[in-house]
Amino acid sequence: MIQIIDAAGQTPTKEFTLETETDELDFVRGQYPIAYRPVQEDEDLSGIPKHHVKTKKVDDVEIPHRVPSEYEGLQSGDTVAMFLGGSGDRLAYALARRGQDIDAKVFRIPTFRSKEMRDTDDTSQDHVRLAEMYRDQAERFQLTTPRDLENIQLREVYTQRKDALRSRIGVEQRLHSRLIGRIFIQPDGLYPEGSIEDRFDSLKANDKILNNQIAEERACVTELQKLVRTREVWKQVFEPIEGCGEIIAAGIMSGIGDIRRFTTGEETAQYDDLDKRARLLEAQANRNSYRERPEVQAAPNHFERNIAIRKLMIQDGNIEAADKMQGSIECRKQMYDLRQRGKGRLKAFCGVHLIKGWAECADCWKTFKVEDHDRDGVLNCPDCKSANVVKKGVFARRRAGVVANWHPDVRQSLYQLGDQFNRRPKSEWGMRLRKEKARYREQYPEKVTQNGKSRYSDGHIHRMATWRTLTKFVEELYDQWTYIERNAAKQEPSIS
Repeated sequence: MIQIIDAAGQTPTKEFTLETETDELDFVRGQYPIAYRPVQEDEDLSGIPKHHVKTKKVDDVEIPHRVPSEYEGLQSGDTVAMFLGGSGDRLAYALARRGQDIDAKVFRIPTFRSKEMRDTDDTSQDHVRLAEMYRDQAERFQLTTPRDLENIQLREVYTQRKDALRSRIGVEQRLHSRLIGRIFIQPDGLYPEGSIEDRFDSLKANDKILNNQIAEERACVTELQKLVRTREVWKQVFEPIEGCGEIIAAGIMSGIGDIRRFTTGEETAQYDDLDKRARLLEAQANRNSYRERPEVQAAPNHFERNIAIRKLMIQDGNIEAADKMQGSIECRKQMYDLRQRGKGRLKAFCGVHLIKGWAECADCWKTFKVEDHDRDGVLNCPDCKSANVVKKGVFARRRAGVVANWHPDVRQSLYQLGDQFNRRPKSEWGMRLRKEKARYREQYPEKVTQNGKSRYSDGHIHRMATWRTLTKFVEELYDQWTYIERNAAKQEPSIS
């Protein structure tokens, strides 16, 4: 649905639905027909697109009947408000790219903000609410920049590669099934000798359809690798990781898309204000004069260095400067809290988070949702009826009655990345994985079996440590990717 508000931004003027991709393309070009008129006698229709001409059947012959009298679409100076991510990415890309040529802009807002626009689950009026939200709260929307277009292009090529992979696998499976049928179902009973797999390899090598599918998949992989290598987040975050190739990185990068969508506009503005204030206070306190002191050099990060500098200022009797450093420390604490909110959303999106509202029975190890079995404040195990239960967060995985609302491609790519960590124990992340294993084994030294259920075996410890390592990886990915985007935003010109 399209909702158009007039230039004054007060009243809606037009509303219509783009039914097909062709309609969307017409709208991008500014040539979407919204009204029709009868065809004039002997009228020349050569300049009108064929799909815009409505026909009627006369004596079994289709003749032109109506043609557009009024068009609508993206025009110079227009502003488009859309949701960020999802199936609208292709349209957003086309609108933004067209906007570069005609001075129009596309602003988008994270989809989780849609719940704030309405009091019910009815989404039929979201297009109206979206236009009104941009009219009243434009600061909550993000301008679509050339970097956003790169994100959309990466997701599109990744999807094409995935489709090509599935298609190639489907052809292989049909060939294999057909070969087995030919071997076993023979009227003369003269079954060939030798391995079925050897005959299958020969059949694959000579099958034109399969070879075309393989060539298509390779072309998609090549294009995907080239796109990934152009991204700054690949160069700074993924490429230095031993065992992380372009395909694994593409699964994570294309799924996440824009790291900014995990932070609200208000949080971003608040973070920037706190950052400016912290830097100002540090400059007023003459922080740099203490940077070379051994106590400061030994601190692991900027926040800890600020604490060390404040202590030195107090020791030197520079109380006024110490107070300013304390103000900077408080600002950076609030900045940390804001980052944690974004990290939490990203971890939930990737499926490496803990789900709250669960409990575990200490007697039979049954895990269950608290809200389903809490009876007036009394919580008993639904299996053994024991009251010896503990409320806890449980790691995200598929469970009956639980919506698995994380991104499957991102989680699968993270699983593959964790396997690479395990295969490279001497790499940085391989050593961190081994450290997590050692910590879990120290915490749970023995395998435990109870009521037919076992825990803390070597395999269980390995899985726990792998996902814990991947959770830390996602946290660091958020920090590094956000830092890259913030620096890019300071240097990048507007899309217009």
